[in-house]
Amino acid sequence: MQSDLNFYVVWNPNGGPPTYRHPSYEDAEREAARLAEKCKGHEFFVLHAVAAAKLRAPVEIRRLDPDRDIPF
Repeated sequence: MQSDLNFYVVWNPNGGPPTYRHPSYEDAEREAARLAEKCKGHEFFVLHAVAAAKLRAPVEIRRLDPDRDIPF
């Protein structure tokens, strides 16, 4: 899974979520500089993935017994 974390994103706190995974720090840094030039006064951060989480088990659905398990 470690190789899945080898990417960078450029984020502007005043904008939407990042949409592109840059394969290297240098690529992300160039994009942050390009966006900062284009959007004067805005700050762009280069972020590196350090961890990931994913639910690996299926979701369990349990039906309530209306005669015994009234949830209120």
